Amino acid sequence: MGKSKRLRRDGTSDRSDAA
Repeated sequence: MGKSKRLRRDGTSDRSDAA
């Protein structure tokens, strides 16, 4: 889950990763 958070910090890929 930490990966999604990292992506979110970079921009907004958290949703893409979750999807």
